[in-house]
Amino acid sequence: MNKIEDLYGNDLETKYFYIFPVERLDLKNEESFGNIRIFPKGCIDIDDMFSSTIIMSQEDKDKFDSNIEKLKSNPLIVINDQTYADYPGSISSDLQIITTAISKASIIIDYIKFEFCSLVAPKTMPARLGQVASGETLLLMYNGKGSPFTRIIDTTIYSNTLTAGVGLDINSEIFTNFNLLNADIGEVGNIAKQALRMFSNALEENDNTGKFIEIMRLFEFIADPNSFTKFQKVRTKIAAHIAENSSDIHRLQEEFKYYSSGDNEDGLRTEIIHNGKSIEILIPELSKQTDLFNKLQLYITKCIRDLICFYNKSWDELEAIRDTKLEKAKKKQSKK
Repeated sequence: MNKIEDLYGNDLETKYFYIFPVERLDLKNEESFGNIRIFPKGCIDIDDMFSSTIIMSQEDKDKFDSNIEKLKSNPLIVINDQTYADYPGSISSDLQIITTAISKASIIIDYIKFEFCSLVAPKTMPARLGQVASGETLLLMYNGKGSPFTRIIDTTIYSNTLTAGVGLDINSEIFTNFNLLNADIGEVGNIAKQALRMFSNALEENDNTGKFIEIMRLFEFIADPNSFTKFQKVRTKIAAHIAENSSDIHRLQEEFKYYSSGDNEDGLRTEIIHNGKSIEILIPELSKQTDLFNKLQLYITKCIRDLICFYNKSWDELEAIRDTKLEKAKKKQSKK
């Protein structure tokens, strides 16, 4: 266990830390990117940060001790940031502080979910950033000067809690090829961040119908994040990320027609949105539902990986890359 000065140096009075616990996640490795680091549980000495803290009432002490235990017993995501250095004692700014800190660091959890979680196996999902089983979201704010900046914010951010299953156990490094916090991030990288957030939302949906609708919205967003595009064009843009030959292009066009409007307004999305049906009614066999979502996840993963790969490009540059990839696929025949 390390004191925070052993990890960040002794000049703690000039540093401001925002520390989130992550429940339902077990990590073996410490990793860092930009001003954000992720630590396995028990790596940081939380008690030492509050060694001079005095709490008067027993009720407040019980709550404080409970929150400290949650921080000690889970992996931690730490942001070293000057953003709120000018508002050390402003309790009225707590909600603004915690939501801004979440917006900076939630990409870490979104990326973990993208790499390790499945649309068909929700029981392995980690908790949301900072959210604990009781529903509240915790943020430990720390500065070497101590109080009033050093404190724990404990508030409700989300309307529900992820509780199914046992969570996620990761033994390998996670962020080897992660570049979405690089200084040279461009338009495509920022769109990739939003795509990862939308994929997390799909994973968190309670039923397969909700997941399907969210994934369709994500395909539309990746095809054109700036304006509405007819799904016929969406199919072509998505195919550019996935197809390797001309047969793939034709197959994907037919598949995405089935996912959207179908041949006679009988596609899955049309039946769901316009006719009030569910995936469970449209595809009653559970194994076929599983096959559908495994395929959708494969496709959306390929799309998002391309966005991450071209993180420093403009959207116009990505469109040109898509055109080149699609033309190359058109010229290539499938092996028989």
